[in-house]
Amino acid sequence: MKKIDFRIILITLLSVIFINGASAQCTASFTYTDMGNGVIGFTNTSIFPDSNIYAVWEMGDAGYATGDNPIQTFYNGWHQICLTINDTIFGGSCTSTICDSIEVTSGVSQPLDSCTIQVSYTVNDMGNGVYSFTSTVTDGIPNYQYYWQFGDGGIDYSANPVHTYLYNGALDICLTVIDADSCSNVYCDSLIVTNATGGNSCNIVSDFTYSDNGNGNYSFVNTTTGIAAVSIWNFGDGTTSNSFNPNHTFLANGVYTVVLASADSNNMCVDYYTLTINVTGVVNSLPCNAGFTIYTDSTYNGVYVINSSTGSNLTCFWDFGDGNTSTQAYPNYTYSTAGPFELCLTVTGDSSCTSTYCDSIGAGGIVLKQNGFDIKVVSPTTVGINDEVEFISALEIYPNPVKNKLTIDLGITKQSNVEVFVTDLLGKTIAQIANEEVNVGNTKFQWNTSNTKNGIYLLNIISNKSRQVKKIVVNR
Repeated sequence: MKKIDFRIILITLLSVIFINGASAQCTASFTYTDMGNGVIGFTNTSIFPDSNIYAVWEMGDAGYATGDNPIQTFYNGWHQICLTINDTIFGGSCTSTICDSIEVTSGVSQPLDSCTIQVSYTVNDMGNGVYSFTSTVTDGIPNYQYYWQFGDGGIDYSANPVHTYLYNGALDICLTVIDADSCSNVYCDSLIVTNATGGNSCNIVSDFTYSDNGNGNYSFVNTTTGIAAVSIWNFGDGTTSNSFNPNHTFLANGVYTVVLASADSNNMCVDYYTLTINVTGVVNSLPCNAGFTIYTDSTYNGVYVINSSTGSNLTCFWDFGDGNTSTQAYPNYTYSTAGPFELCLTVTGDSSCTSTYCDSIGAGGIVLKQNGFDIKVVSPTTVGINDEVEFISALEIYPNPVKNKLTIDLGITKQSNVEVFVTDLLGKTIAQIANEEVNVGNTKFQWNTSNTKNGIYLLNIISNKSRQVKKIVVNR
């Protein structure tokens, strides 16, 4: 850990005020590269409207940095990295922060005489958006100073605060503790608030379409509804993008599950949309490539990991980030704590080709559990959501968000039985709309939402063995 300059804490507090009062005009993001010997190079990939942006990096126990591409040396272990960009010092109103945990393994162990304070917390849901937080601090020197950031603009300086959230949503909660010797540590985790008295504070619904340009190149069109300030794409081949409408080239033929995460930064709402596509047009395909995406759905109270790796005669090696591994292509695994963990997949194929891809994974913000969670690794060909559909040539759903009546307009290419029903996010069926034989052509169904509570629901459309799932927002 590191001794802190209290002037930095003051700057951080002011940044929190700016962040929660600013409009969503920019989006913070970054990537990093392990350069060896504990040296990590960071790249600022943020989206911002002009060049008058000031970047501040909080490097955990490695201190602070400024500039777009800092290089920092770390001890081995996990480190919480936060990038804040803002133009408030230039008279603007754009401020955004992103945090991620990285694991450093190429350096040296921290000396025993350094700060060793350890920080964590637990959460108790008291109902109606009220949560109690209990901190745990070890290896530090009392008396401690506490600084909580609740993700909705709220802060607190007590050891075990109680905080009330006004709106539902996914939020990052961070606790900073400073001991009597000015040693500090930060612990962050995510929380999904589902029972706040204000209900859902935004109506964002993530969605996209795509077109095949040939030779593995695809254009993606973001059709998300609601006020989406952040768009994060994972293409399933080990690459990501934060562009609104990205153009992406797959370097290997294969089946990929593409995930778009859309977020409304004003209200901390996040929505995911997944789509499985079959890439066949790559002329010089890579001999092997490791890649996976992560998502959840209402049928499984855990995390799905879609192994989209490509190549011939692949062998797989999973490193779960907690000391355990697996050589199965599609393992099931249980984490005993909420994480986060660095999940890594290494594949080896013909001609001694080897490829590795890693991503952070944790229960917070994904699964409604604080102590441990399950993951299930599956093939993209088994993912039921939005697979390429044989019998449904067109699908329009409107209006979405819906107030009173939702219209589902289907284009059917072959006579088949079509089932249409609505579930909540836990998988419970709340409305059976249709289950009937449908002829070729356009068919319309309608769902009367007058007796349905406001919230997010899943519209399921099943034709033959094909299935599509669309997220619907009821907002009367």
